[in-house]
Amino acid sequence: MNANVNRKYIIALLLGIGCFLAGPAFGQFSIDVKIPKMGKIKNTRPKLENTEKLTDNSNNQTERKTDNRASSCKDDMMANVYLTDIEKTRKEAEGYKPGVRDYYVQDFSDRENIYLKASLSPSRRNKWLGTWPANIVQCITPALENLAVVAKSTLPTYRPTGYTLGTPAELKVLKSGVNDLDQATVFKVGLSSPTWNISKDSFNFPTARFRYGLIWAKYSTTDDGFCRIIYVNLVQDYAGGGTYGESYGNLIKSEYSGCPVGK
Repeated sequence: MNANVNRKYIIALLLGIGCFLAGPAFGQFSIDVKIPKMGKIKNTRPKLENTEKLTDNSNNQTERKTDNRASSCKDDMMANVYLTDIEKTRKEAEGYKPGVRDYYVQDFSDRENIYLKASLSPSRRNKWLGTWPANIVQCITPALENLAVVAKSTLPTYRPTGYTLGTPAELKVLKSGVNDLDQATVFKVGLSSPTWNISKDSFNFPTARFRYGLIWAKYSTTDDGFCRIIYVNLVQDYAGGGTYGESYGNLIKSEYSGCPVGK
């Protein structure tokens, strides 16, 4: 009995396994697993030839922009300042007439107008522009040459007036204030006023007294062809008790001027 039962269970088990493996005809269930389809993978690696071209184009554009900026003084702040001041100087030189004002052109720094001097003197121009980039020099040079053309037509009429005072001793002291005057031909030396001007410190105490002086001369060592007006003050330092020391010449500045007729 037991053996028959065991055979029945074994047969039933085998039939069940067979139904499971036989497929839908025997009503088996199936598991539907959906696997997503793989799309095409895009190639995100850039093409080397395109990258090289873009890089080259970008560099070329940068170089062109740099060259364009370098080729124009308008893109250089300091050059713009110089060009503006040169034009101011040119207009003043162009409009100068004797007796209209007591100076030829205005000073900009260091008590001089370097633009006028650089326009007329090759050595002063080389010294001033010697350390500049070539492109800036090329831009400044035409403006200086235009200034020189104007100055050569009006500067000869600019000569000192007044300064007719001074004793021989005082005039000698004025001349001693210029250490290279032995290289020049002196046409005139004089003081502008018989009275003294008093200079004082911040506490309103006198420090010195002075009178305005002038020397008109022409140097043989210059390359601009013009004379010089050299401003020298006659000075006496304050010695205390209302007294002043010995006179000496104090050089103030030198500017270009016309020369006496025939000189």
